Amino acid sequence: MNTSAANRRVNWVAIAALVMPIMAAAAPTTDLMREVLGRKLVQYAAKSFDLPERDIQLRVRQWPNIQDNGWKNREWIVENRSQSTDVGNQTYWLVARQGALVHDEYPVTVDLSVTVNAFVTTGIVSRFVSTKEIPCVSQPTRITHDFRQIIRSKNDLKGKVTCQVIPSGRVLTRDMLMDPPDVMKGDKVKVSVRTGDLVISADGITTESGAVGDKIRVYCTTTRVYLVGTVQDPNTVVIEVQ
Repeated sequence: MNTSAANRRVNWVAIAALVMPIMAAAAPTTDLMREVLGRKLVQYAAKSFDLPERDIQLRVRQWPNIQDNGWKNREWIVENRSQSTDVGNQTYWLVARQGALVHDEYPVTVDLSVTVNAFVTTGIVSRFVSTKEIPCVSQPTRITHDFRQIIRSKNDLKGKVTCQVIPSGRVLTRDMLMDPPDVMKGDKVKVSVRTGDLVISADGITTESGAVGDKIRVYCTTTRVYLVGTVQDPNTVVIEVQ
């Protein structure tokens, strides 16, 4: 019994001695594999967003269990199988090819952000303010969501007005802007006062912006009073008197 027990102990020691070097040798290979495949993910993201790799920030949330035997001998391709390309929480696919055959494929979830020059407001911006008057600066900004909405060129600002109140320090996005309304604040218009069949017209200046059908406030330069009427067209505000 003692001899048998001793042999078993010797056998376990021998097995451990064989296994431990193998496990120790596998760790560097795994680290190298993650480094190489991680670089491929960054390169793919940089190409997708047409940005240099230095402007890509990518963190793998959890690596899949990739078998590392022979991984160096395979061609690794990154694919995005979602409907659109954006930053934030994304899932890419690592596809391992060997010749024309797909050897394996693994989904990889990443946290992705990019650094680009974006327009950032330096003060509170009201609704219907022309983009020429928006207080903002272009500066390197880390974008973590809605990349396609970010305004990066002055050409994207031309001929637009704000469609909402924008706090200071916000990155300007396309959904914050719109084409100018039919009537802008300060426009000269005809004020048409209607009561029954009687129509009286006078010159006025709008004190608010609005589209056709909106009610806005106007200043009647003839009578020097403020009135509220409905925008009929870009040149006329109608006030109905019952």
